[in-house]
Order: sequence, then C-alpha cells, then structure tokens
Amino acid sequence: MSEQPWPRSDERRSAWGGVPASNPPVSGWPAPDPVLRSPAYPDPDPAAGQGHPGYGPPPPYGPRPGYGPVPGAGLPGYGPPGYGSGQPGYGYPGPGYPPAPYRPAPPPRPAVTPPRLARVEALAGTTFGVGYADVPAVMSGMAVGSLVLGIASVLVSLVVWLFGLIGADRGWGMVIAGAFAVLAALGGAIAIVLGILSRRQIRDSADEPLRFTGARVAMAGVVVGAVGLGLTVLALATTALLEFG
Repeated sequence: MSEQPWPRSDERRSAWGGVPASNPPVSGWPAPDPVLRSPAYPDPDPAAGQGHPGYGPPPPYGPRPGYGPVPGAGLPGYGPPGYGSGQPGYGYPGPGYPPAPYRPAPPPRPAVTPPRLARVEALAGTTFGVGYADVPAVMSGMAVGSLVLGIASVLVSLVVWLFGLIGADRGWGMVIAGAFAVLAALGGAIAIVLGILSRRQIRDSADEPLRFTGARVAMAGVVVGAVGLGLTVLALATTALLEFG
C-alpha cells in the first residue's frame, strides 16, 4: 500500500483560502492541518463588532404599560352580605328542652376489713399455715327440728285424747285414736333423737371454725318430744281401757 503525499501549503491555500502552517513538519510525520476556512465565509471584521451581521443592538427597556380594570369583573346586583335581624338569636333553650335532673353522687363504699382468724394450723415441713376464719356461730338445724317436732307431737297427742274419749263409748275410739297416736309417737321419738344429736354436734364444733349453737333449743326439743310421746301413750291406754274395760 503506497502512502499518499501530503498536499503542499500553497495548494491548500489556493483550495481553501486558509493560512499556511507556520510550524514545519516533523520528520517522519505529516504536517499539522492548518485552520481551514471556507472562502464563502470570510473572517469577520474586528472593526464591525463581534455581533452577526443583520442583528442590531436590543431596544432599551422602558416602563411597563399600565393595566386597567378587567371588564366584567364586578357583577351587578350582588352586594355585600348583610347580618341583620334575619339571624336567629342564641339564648336560653326553649321550653321543649327541660334541664337535666340532678343526680347525687353515689355514697362511698364501706371499708372492707379482713376476717379475724380463729386459729392457724402450720403445715409440716413448710413455713406456711392454714388459717381458719372466725365465723360467727350458727343455730343448729337439728335443734330447731327437734323443738318443732316435739311441739307437733304434743298437739297430736291432744287429738288422740279427744278422739279416744269421744269414741270409746261408740266403739271406734280406739281405731281413730290409734291412727293419730302413731303420728304423735313418731313425732315425739324423732324430736328426742334430733335433740340428742344436736347437742352432740354443738359440743363437737366448739373447736371448729364453723361453730353451732342452740344447745338449749335442742334440750327443749328433747323435753317437749318426750312429753308428746308420753301423752300419746297415756291417751292410747286410757282409750283402750274405756272401750274394752
């Protein structure tokens, strides 16, 4: 491949109208390309200024023109809103709204005190114990039942006396009196048993957390039940003697 020779400076000047290179080419390297300019665009004239031809200096800036009112901005017939008598008054509420009823404050709650312990039993091998609260003694139900049945036994024994005396001469006294005598005897016997059990219950609960009372009631039930049972047996024996004797 053959190398093309670099054009001479006079040839470049005649072709492009440029300025010849001022620096000589270095040996072995082509000469640098000078600034090429087209002949159709000559160099600008420094005396004519740096601006492009056909463009003069900008016009001076003066005051801005004034702006008048915008046509149609104010609509006729709409004045400022008036605040006169058309507004309702704000005062005390009418009769349709009664005042709220007065609610007094709730009373304070009573202070809760812990129950008093009757006794404390220690648990073996620990530092804890079982506390038994001191509960007020209650009336024994068996004592009350003994007294009620004893009184009922006495009342039924009076009925046995009544029918035994009336029916002894007529031949049916022993039958009617015997029926009521069974009820009276059962009532008296149960009253005696309940009274004895009630006294034992009261005695055993003396050292327990739940204690029972009513020893005198139980004793009265035993006595009244024994009286009713005795009256019944006596009335039945008298009726038999009058009817069969």
